[in-house]
Amino acid sequence: MLEQFQALARTIGILDIVDTGLVAFFLYRIYIMLKNTRAAALVKGLMVLASLVIVSKWLNLHVINWILEKAITMMMVALPVVFQPELRRALEQIGRGRLFRKRIELDEAELKDMIETVANATVIMGQRKIGALIVFERAVGLEERIETGVAIDGLVTDSLLLNIFEKDTPLHDGAVIIRGNRIVAASCLLPLTEARGLSQELGTRHRAAIGISEQSDALVVVVSEETGTVSVTRNGEIYRYLRREDVVDMLESALMGHHHFTFKQLVLEKLDDYRNKRANEANDASDKWFARFMCVFIACCLWIYVMSEQNPIVEKEFAIPLASRNLAEGMIVFNVPEKVSVRVRGTRTALANMPESDIFAFVNLSKLSVGTHTILVNARFARGDVIQVTPPAVNLFIDMKKDKIVPVTAEIVGSPNKDFAVDSHLLTPSEVKVEGAATRLEALDKIFVPVDVGGRSEEFTVTQKPLAVAKDGMDMQDVTIDPTEIIVRTKLKKRIQTATLPVKIAYKGELAEGLKVTSATVNPFKVTVSGAPSVIDNLKELDLEPVELEKITKNATVPVKIILPEGVSASRQTVDVDLTVDGTGAEKTNE
Repeated sequence: MLEQFQALARTIGILDIVDTGLVAFFLYRIYIMLKNTRAAALVKGLMVLASLVIVSKWLNLHVINWILEKAITMMMVALPVVFQPELRRALEQIGRGRLFRKRIELDEAELKDMIETVANATVIMGQRKIGALIVFERAVGLEERIETGVAIDGLVTDSLLLNIFEKDTPLHDGAVIIRGNRIVAASCLLPLTEARGLSQELGTRHRAAIGISEQSDALVVVVSEETGTVSVTRNGEIYRYLRREDVVDMLESALMGHHHFTFKQLVLEKLDDYRNKRANEANDASDKWFARFMCVFIACCLWIYVMSEQNPIVEKEFAIPLASRNLAEGMIVFNVPEKVSVRVRGTRTALANMPESDIFAFVNLSKLSVGTHTILVNARFARGDVIQVTPPAVNLFIDMKKDKIVPVTAEIVGSPNKDFAVDSHLLTPSEVKVEGAATRLEALDKIFVPVDVGGRSEEFTVTQKPLAVAKDGMDMQDVTIDPTEIIVRTKLKKRIQTATLPVKIAYKGELAEGLKVTSATVNPFKVTVSGAPSVIDNLKELDLEPVELEKITKNATVPVKIILPEGVSASRQTVDVDLTVDGTGAEKTNE
C-alpha cells in the first residue's frame, strides 16, 4: 500500500491540486449550506458509511464491503426525496449571477431615497410595535413567492408600508417584496427555516425571514410585533436589535455596494451590547477552520481512492530523440530532426515520471539510394499505445560519404594594439581532413580558424576549433573536421608611421638695447618625422631649441636643433632660422 501511495504521489500535478481544491471547496460550501439543518446528521451518516466502504475495500472485507455498497446505493436513491429542500436551495445558489438577474436597475440617488424611506418606516413601526416583514429581491428572482401574494406594483413610501402592515388590514399578514424601488407584492408567503438552535424568542415572522434568506440572496428587514425591535436577515443569518443607522448601513452595503461596515464588523459591534446569548466567536471560528481542514482531508482521501481504484487512462506527449536505423555503410543522411513529438496513452501510474528512454522513435533507412526520400517515423512504447507522432514523416537526403585534405588559413578578428600589426601565423597542423557528403564537399570553399588579436602587443599562441565555410559564405555544420583543434602561433611587428610637421621657433634672452627682430623664417619650415602611431598622431608641430637673442647683433642665419620625442626620428636634425634685425645697418652674416 505504501508503494502504491508513493507511486500516486509522483503523479501529482497542477491539475490534480486544482481538482482536489475544487472538491474541498464544494464540500465546504455543502457543509455551510447544511449546517444546523436536519440534513447535517444524514450527511455525517453517509460520510461514516463511505469511510467504512473504503476501509473494508483496503482490508479485503468482501462481505462487509458488499453490504455497505448496497446500503449506499439504496440511500442514493432516497437522497433526492430526503434532501429536496436542500437540493433546491443548492441549485438556486449555483444559479446566482448576472445572467439570472431580474431586479430593476436604479441609480444611487433613487436607491438611497428608497433605503431612507424603508428605514423611516421601520422606526415608526417599531415605535408602534407594528409587525413587518420586508423582503428586498436581489440577484435570485422571487417570482414563486410573489405569486403567493397580492400584486401591488407601487412606489415604496413610508405611508404605503405603514398602511400595508397596520393591524387588522387585509394585507398585514405575510411579507412585502420590493424589487428596485417598487413594492411588487404584499401578503406573500415565505418558507420557514429548518435551522436548529435558534433562540426561542424568534417567532414565525423571524423564522420566515431566515428561511427566505437561506433559499435566495434576498435581504429581509423584520420588525417584531411583540418588542418592536428591528432585525435583518441575510444568507441564513439574523442580526437583531438594530438601530436606524444600522439598517441604513446594511441596506446600502447589500443594495448599493457601499461598505461603511461589513456584516461581520457590524455583528461584532453589536455583540457586546445586544447578543448575550450568541456562542463564543472564537469557538465558532475554530469550528470553521476545523471544517475546512476536514473538507480538504476528505477531498485528498477521495482523490487517493479514485486514483487507486480507477488508475485512469491518460494521454501524455513526449519529445523523443529520432534515431536512424539500417543506413548503408559509406552513406550519410541529412535533415534528420533532432527530436519528434510522440503522444502515448497508458495508465496514470505508468506514465508518471516515466523516462523518455521507454519510448523509441526511429526512421528505417534500409535499401535507400542517393537522393531525397520521404520516410515515415516509427515509434514504440512498451507500457501503452502510441497515439500520434509529429511529424508523421520526414524528408531526408542521402548521399555518399567522402573525405579530402584541405589547407587551413587564419582569419584575423579584431585589431591589435595601435602601434603593432600582425606579422605572421604559424598553424599546427596546417592541413586537416574534412569528411562529409560528396555534394557538400564540392560546395566547400575553405577551412579557417579565427584568431582574435584585439588589443594584443606581443606574440601569442592559442588553440582554436577549425570552421568550414561553403562557397556561398554559409557555415557548414554537416561536415567533420579532423583534428578538431588547431594550434595558432601569431607574431606581431611594430608599426612605423610618418608625418610632415611644421616647426616652431622659440627664443631665449633679449636683444641688445636699440635692436629688434623684424622677421624670422625657418628653412625648411616643415620636417618629415617617423615613429610609433600613438606618438605621431599626438604631434601637431615640432619644437626647436631656443635661439639665444643675446648673441644676435645683426642679421643672421642660425642653425637650430629640432627637439624630437623619444622613439621619433626625423629626416634632418637641424633647420636654419633666418633673423632680420633692425637698427644695425649691417649686412646679413652667417654664424
